[in-house]
Amino acid sequence: MRDEMDCKSPGLKLLRQKTRNALQAWPHYELFH
Repeated sequence: MRDEMDCKSPGLKLLRQKTRNALQAWPHYELFH
């Protein structure tokens, strides 16, 4: 399981950065309410 995740990690990092940027762009109260 670990090894498979490591192989895919570059793509996952990009996805996480994109989602993080998108979440930061939203007003935070939308996330929590």
